[in-house]
Amino acid sequence: MKLSVKYLLVLIGITLVASCKEDNLVSSHDAEKSMTVSFLLRTEADEEVKTRAISDGKSVDKLCFAVFSENGDVIVPKTWNSGISSITSAGGTSLLITLPYGKRYKAVFWAQSSQTQAYSITDDMKVSVDYTMACNDESSDAFYGVTDVFTTADGVVEVTLRRPFAQLNVGAFPFDWEYVKDFHGFDITKSSMRVRDVPHSIDLLTGKVSDKANASFKPGALPVENLLADVDNNGTPEEYTYVAMAYLLADKEPTTHTAEVYFINDKNEAVMFENSSANTVQLQRNNRTDYF
Repeated sequence: MKLSVKYLLVLIGITLVASCKEDNLVSSHDAEKSMTVSFLLRTEADEEVKTRAISDGKSVDKLCFAVFSENGDVIVPKTWNSGISSITSAGGTSLLITLPYGKRYKAVFWAQSSQTQAYSITDDMKVSVDYTMACNDESSDAFYGVTDVFTTADGVVEVTLRRPFAQLNVGAFPFDWEYVKDFHGFDITKSSMRVRDVPHSIDLLTGKVSDKANASFKPGALPVENLLADVDNNGTPEEYTYVAMAYLLADKEPTTHTAEVYFINDKNEAVMFENSSANTVQLQRNNRTDYF
C-alpha cells in the first residue's frame, strides 16, 4: 500500500513537445511545492551510432517513461506518449515533467514503433521481448535511456537514447547468393533466424538482462536494401546481399551465441542457410554483428 499512497500524494504535470506539437497530459499540480524539469531526448549522433537500423530508427514514434526516487521507488508511474518521430532528428524531443522539489530522482525512457507488439513493459520499466516477431522487421527497432540522479533545480536534463539490442546482420557475397538461388531453383523472398540463449527481459533502470532462452523469429520478407559492411577493414564499406536482420537484447559486455539462419523455399519450408564457415556470433548491446 505504500506505493499507492505515494501516487496519491504526488501531483505531477507532464508536457511533451515534439515537432511543434504540444500535448498536456496532466495539468494539476501545486506550483508552490513543485518545479518543472525539461528533458531533452535524442539518439546518438549518426557518426556515433554503432548499430544501424534498416530505417535508421525512423520507425520509432512512441515514448514510454517513468520517474523513480534515488532509491528506486516509483514516483511517476509508466506513461505513454505518441507522435515522437522527431526523437531521431538532430533536435530530438523535449519532455516537460513537473515534480515536487527538494527530492532526488532518476528518469527512465523507452521509445519504440507503434506498429510492433513485440514488447511488454511493466510499471517499474522492465521490458520483456516476444521473439516470435517476423525476422527483418524494421518496426522492432527501439531505444532507451536512463538519467543520472537529478533534482528539480537542474532545470534541463539531457538524455541520450541508445538501443538495448545487438543488431545481428546476415549477409552473403552477391555471387554466393546467386549460386544458392540457382542451386535450389527458385527465388528466395523470406528468411528467418534462431539464436540460442538470448535474454528475453531487461530492467531499464539497472540495465540488467535476464530470462535467457532461444529466440526464434518468424519468416519475414528479405530486406530490400543491400548490407554495407567493411569486412576487409580498409575503411570503405562493401555491398553484400542482405539475407536477414534481427534485434536481440544483449549485455553490455560481448557474449557468444549460436545462430541459425533459414530461408523459405517454394514449398514454404525452412532451409538452413550455410554460407558461413561457422555459426557462432558475438552479441553486445548497442553494437552490430555482421555475419557472413
